[in-house]
Amino acid sequence: MRAALTSALAALACWVADDAHIEAAERGVAQGLAIAKGVELARDLGNLPGNLCTPSYLAERAVGVGEHSDRLKVDVLDEDAMAELGMGALLSVSRGSREPAKLILMHYRGGSDEDKPIVLVGKGLTFDAGGISIKPAEAMDEMKYDMCGGAGVIGAMRTLCALELPLNVIGVVPASENLPGNYSGHPKSR
Repeated sequence: MRAALTSALAALACWVADDAHIEAAERGVAQGLAIAKGVELARDLGNLPGNLCTPSYLAERAVGVGEHSDRLKVDVLDEDAMAELGMGALLSVSRGSREPAKLILMHYRGGSDEDKPIVLVGKGLTFDAGGISIKPAEAMDEMKYDMCGGAGVIGAMRTLCALELPLNVIGVVPASENLPGNYSGHPKSR
């Protein structure tokens, strides 16, 4: 009368009153694990330093989530595509940075074609030094957390895929970094 889950780190045993409850217990464990994996991904992204967790890195992780589900399609728009769409506000944030901005679009199709989508939007500012008006040094290490909204969306989409919920959900993460760089008059001079 027990449902168990074993991972590389630990084992979890759920004791139930009788065999009639095993299926519900296993379902609960699977749901808890799916939620935990999404939270873990969001937390890990949020804890990475800004020089590692760049807009490109966020985009790669989102694409990786999409590779594990037939229901999730991930598109990443580059700066040229965003310029064509007139997204000057987002592009102006990353203008001084060597790291190009990315617009991450995650489309989960678990519902019917008639179902309207739920849209999750999360800020993905992977580091915010303040641009030309540099922020005080005492809290500069916390500026990497400006991307936690975007990390939350990517983690939520991972959970959604694992649970295979009957919903249509769109995740949008505008990702950029606000750092002064070696800008020499043209975009992303390297």
